[in-house]
Amino acid sequence: MLLIKAIEGFEKNLKYKQSSKETIKSYMREMKYLNKYMSKQMNGMVYIDTITLKHLETYLEEKINKGLKATSINQVIYILRSFYNFLVKKDYVGKNIAVKLEILKTATKERQYLTEDEFGKLLENINHSIVKVIAITIFNTGLRISEIINLQLEDVVLQGQRVKVNQGKGNKDRTVPMNDTLKKILEEYLENTRPQVASTNFFATKRTGSISRPYINRRLKEAAKDAGIPKTVTAHILRHSFASYLLKKNVNLIEIQKLLGHNSLKTTAVYAHTNMDQLQKAVNVFN
Repeated sequence: MLLIKAIEGFEKNLKYKQSSKETIKSYMREMKYLNKYMSKQMNGMVYIDTITLKHLETYLEEKINKGLKATSINQVIYILRSFYNFLVKKDYVGKNIAVKLEILKTATKERQYLTEDEFGKLLENINHSIVKVIAITIFNTGLRISEIINLQLEDVVLQGQRVKVNQGKGNKDRTVPMNDTLKKILEEYLENTRPQVASTNFFATKRTGSISRPYINRRLKEAAKDAGIPKTVTAHILRHSFASYLLKKNVNLIEIQKLLGHNSLKTTAVYAHTNMDQLQKAVNVFN
């Protein structure tokens, strides 16, 4: 079977399993890269039974040489393993050669987040009214940037003070409550800020009826720079900040897990970071 045909089948299988749009998009982007690489190696059409472990290893080596980080390389390996699992189940190949690809060790980095003071300075320097409301929404709900972009008007229930997240990461739905402050801000946004467009997107610009991830993150980074915040601020950092703030208020990790939409408590636990000041206070109990 041709590699390109196998990739088409893989995409159909992901859709059949109701994988999220983001997952399908990232998986297919990687498979496109693989097909391009293998076509160059084979100088023409590529058949899946001609691809060897060595081919996959050199494919990864090329990515490493281009400066791709270990976490990104590991993501590629997971995608390749998933692809070959599909091929094995369909009896297109006899074995999953991708399982022999070695996962790279990654340094455990403490999650970055903004303090309340830093967040206040950030807001003062965001000069785009819609992006400012988006920043406030993420900081108060922990929504992912993809969830913000896909949020529909009907998903924001102001009277019930909740936000419905449809098909978040892992294709799972959840409901996130909103506080009184956020409710007032979103009411104000709908009444005075959101342009009158036909789009059903909750966050919409007049020109496109939507708003993109790169645009939001670019505006946040610019605002952070203008505010003198020495951190690379993105929408994801605001999500971290939401989780960090809840932890400092002694909210249970399991409750935070539900709010963030994590499948595993282990994923949520990484937000339980400490700094040297906190550690110093901890050991001072022995004085």
